Amino acid sequence: RDNTKVACGACLPDHFLSHGECVRCGAGNWTHLAGITIGSLVFLILATLLSNSGSHMREQSTLIIFMLASLLVMNFQALSVFDTLSFEWLEPVQSIFSLLGEVSLAIQLLRGVCVLQLESATKFVLMQAMVPLCVPWCFLVVFLKKYFPIARFRHPGTVVTTEVTTAVGSIVGIFFISVLVACLAPFNCFKHPGGNHSSIRSASEILCDWKDQHLSMIVTSVLTILLVPVPFLANACVVTNQYSKSMALQARKEMLHKYRFLFFRFHPYAYYYGLVLLLRSLLICIVPVVARDDPGLQVFILSFIIIVFAEFQCYIQPWRAKVCNTVDAFLSVCLLSLLVCACLAAVFESNRKPLVLLCIGSLLGMALVTLFALAQSLLHMSRKCRRAQMYDFFLCHHKEHASAQVRFIKTCVTNMSNCRVFIDSDDLVNLDGLFDIVKNDVKVFVVVLTSHTLRRAWCCGEIVSAHATMLKMHTVVTATFVPPENAQMENLENYISSLDSTLSNYGISTKDVQQALSKLLHPATPCYILSSSPHRGTARFLSVSRSLLGHGDSSLGPKTLGGFSVAISASLADDEAVAISGFIAVALRLQLAYRDGGGEVVCLCDIEVGVGGLLDFEEARAAVVIYSSSTLHCIEQLASLVNIMEIAEAHQQNQTQFTVIPVHLPGVVFPSGKYFEEDFAALWSGREALSKSCHMLKTYFKHISIPLEVSASDGVLSAQVSLVFHRIPPSQKRKSWSSQGGCSSATASLFGAFNSVRSAASEEPWLPGYGHMSSRNSGFHGGTASSSKEEDLPSPWPSPDAGVVDEKEPQTQWNDLVLHAWEGQFAHIQI
Repeated sequence: RDNTKVACGACLPDHFLSHGECVRCGAGNWTHLAGITIGSLVFLILATLLSNSGSHMREQSTLIIFMLASLLVMNFQALSVFDTLSFEWLEPVQSIFSLLGEVSLAIQLLRGVCVLQLESATKFVLMQAMVPLCVPWCFLVVFLKKYFPIARFRHPGTVVTTEVTTAVGSIVGIFFISVLVACLAPFNCFKHPGGNHSSIRSASEILCDWKDQHLSMIVTSVLTILLVPVPFLANACVVTNQYSKSMALQARKEMLHKYRFLFFRFHPYAYYYGLVLLLRSLLICIVPVVARDDPGLQVFILSFIIIVFAEFQCYIQPWRAKVCNTVDAFLSVCLLSLLVCACLAAVFESNRKPLVLLCIGSLLGMALVTLFALAQSLLHMSRKCRRAQMYDFFLCHHKEHASAQVRFIKTCVTNMSNCRVFIDSDDLVNLDGLFDIVKNDVKVFVVVLTSHTLRRAWCCGEIVSAHATMLKMHTVVTATFVPPENAQMENLENYISSLDSTLSNYGISTKDVQQALSKLLHPATPCYILSSSPHRGTARFLSVSRSLLGHGDSSLGPKTLGGFSVAISASLADDEAVAISGFIAVALRLQLAYRDGGGEVVCLCDIEVGVGGLLDFEEARAAVVIYSSSTLHCIEQLASLVNIMEIAEAHQQNQTQFTVIPVHLPGVVFPSGKYFEEDFAALWSGREALSKSCHMLKTYFKHISIPLEVSASDGVLSAQVSLVFHRIPPSQKRKSWSSQGGCSSATASLFGAFNSVRSAASEEPWLPGYGHMSSRNSGFHGGTASSSKEEDLPSPWPSPDAGVVDEKEPQTQWNDLVLHAWEGQFAHIQI
């Protein structure tokens, strides 16, 4: 050390300060300086490219690794503030702080430039220039990215100002504490033992006298503060305040895209937490300055800041990943423990051994959290490399127009294979994680295109996520779909409802949506057009399902109507009604097979009988009529409905059981008297018995209808189908089946609600709000005069003492029933 300097704070020439001691500059310092410079430039290149890659392009595992890294860097920088407090830390804590300082970029640069023989004030100026020098380097990287000579690596669509702002903001945001500590160094002074003078804590040879070197450092510090932290914080405040407004205004979208580094790590509801972290860092950094030479006050203020922000973080859980919320809270506890130990050591001088152990425990806790974070990062990286996707297919659709269609496609796929199919109404727990599921857990992405699919922001976000991760995509085109025109593709803000307010939260821009939709609608994308299918009715969806599984197409063969137990009528002009009729048929066949030992269920939309054709209901016990928005204008379904009501009237006269079961879909409007006088008469013109047909149709609408929520979950829909099943009269020659045994996993998933009551077969089934189904449904038999007494109706469930007809094991019996129920649905299709 140079004894001629104040407080012996300077080192002799050819020496630099390291670990509290002066070390001689070695011959390799120039090489060391070159290595540090090159490493810093490489880091800036990577930071610039990664920060502009787009959060929607990254998988969840990559985002978690980035969030954990930024969280650890931010909290470990807080230790550098602790090292500037006005008391001596216990050993070995002081040595650990010094060791952490050794690996900092500032120390390494000073080691490299020590051969230049620069004074402390000059070195300080050099350190302050580091952040401003990052800006031109980031600009150069982005400029080359846009205008790179090799076309393969060129990105012409790059917006230079936006990407430079994002890169610099990301770097400053992560190292914000280090930037503030360096800027505030001239104001952090300590008093000499005599109390007459004070020196800068980081450069004790310089007196805090506002003269000469100290004055030059203050001027440099003020200029740096005005150039870096103040504009950064001001912009963060403005952008955070304008966050909600920028969702609706196109002019502010670019601004939001520039500052996405403030938002993408957090949930949309906690968009402001990026600014909260910056304010926390600012308050921590100014404590050693405003509470100078008062260690007790410093510890109290720092503890209060950490506790308040930790409580706020635990309350709102802002991080997108749960593991980040846990790590953030635990790191705050470790920092608080260090401060408590330091305060106790300053007050109680006699017994420091327990405090030393507590300090070491706190640092060890931070080390363990660091190891835990690294282990989580490695785990997510390994899962990313070798994970098996959770779902084989993801069905993207608009609920209002395609819920039943994707439900039936899922039913077909899961019953023909062991594949898992994702439908948000069944499998989605957190809407915020929908895009992550597409990026991480799906093999094949299927879009069911209806009139409003591409007009929904959530559907477009799913498509963008699939396109970004290069998933294999398929499209199923319905009759209502009209592809967007070129003008609409150029102006997606008007074509897609709430595009900005929904997708901007996830870093998805309008350009990303345009690219993804262009890829989806490209002729090279596999496409299945329902209206062009050679099949009829539910067979169209079976054909789509087989194509998705790679099983090839199927051909429609002749269908005989003899011997069916239940008929289902649906409008062939309504794809939703056709699809739900297929789902109901499969469900009823399974339940009839279990209760009655079998029963044929046919969908009338699969059979081409003509408008004037009559159906043979000689052995039928029930007819399910699905009333949809197109029923009143579909002459084919109206004819079959009149036919069904005539058969019901004949069964009533013969005092035999035949039940008409009305079912209606959401959004339907029941007819008024004007419809029967005008619309129905016009549709029925040229046919006989108009008056009688009109009377039959009116009689149908006097029945109590069962609502079907086609957009509900599998369990809810299966429970509603069970209401239809309980209205079907049992067969007079039914077989009894044991209540024991199980079913396959695919069937258990499909009929969860039915299986949940099947286990209580010794009791009469009960549904909340409906009472016992036998007594509740005793009067619902399509006009048939039936007794209201509960004992007059046979129970739809086997008695506990009933024997098993077949000698097979219960499990084998149940699996045979499931197979029979599925194969019977498409018995008329030759595959």
